[in-house]
Amino acid sequence: VTDVRLQVTGSTEVTTKKTLNAKRATKQVSGYRLQITQISIEQFNDFTIKHKMNTITLSGKQFSLLLSRAEIERRTAEMAAQIAEEYKDKNPIFLCNLTGAMFFACDFLKHIPYPCEMYPVKMSSYINNVSSGVVNVDMWVPFELKGRHVIVLEDIVETGCTWQKFSDILQKQGCLSYKIASLLVKTEKLKVNLRVDYAGFEIGNEYVAGYGLDVDQTARNLCDIYKMVE
Repeated sequence: VTDVRLQVTGSTEVTTKKTLNAKRATKQVSGYRLQITQISIEQFNDFTIKHKMNTITLSGKQFSLLLSRAEIERRTAEMAAQIAEEYKDKNPIFLCNLTGAMFFACDFLKHIPYPCEMYPVKMSSYINNVSSGVVNVDMWVPFELKGRHVIVLEDIVETGCTWQKFSDILQKQGCLSYKIASLLVKTEKLKVNLRVDYAGFEIGNEYVAGYGLDVDQTARNLCDIYKMVE
């Protein structure tokens, strides 16, 4: 075998022209761990990493890569480090807004270096992939949050109506402070005058999916985030 193409991630292709024998080998290449079954490599150097934009079809619509898993992980770690430092003596409680924020929340909380509380909540406003403007509280924590420092973890802020609903409830419950950390923010679509305290990425008005975000309840499990192109 003289030409082997290895798909490392959804958007990275590794190519080698070196001669290969039928055994087994692993190789570390630019941060990627490659495992090749039944192939060992006599000379496994001079790799060429070729990046290309992925396009996928979700629910009959075309999407292209917007944010890679590596970009998401890096920014999530940065946000968590900042918040962990600011709240290290405040015993914060984190609220994860289901369903979309669960991937972000799980990865985010792994970077908090001390024990903390996290509770799932659920507010919904979407009907057929479009925000209705009416926010329903489907699930809430089973106790009052009076006297606590609260951070809401969100996958995306678009109109800001959901965050407005959170703010109203948390204010009425007497929280010492409440802030929001959202992986994505569509600044051009904001309809309410509320600050997004911790924003991962500011994006345009395109429809996005992956990493917790869905299209017709599918594609939440994708590691990258994609934007609709048609």
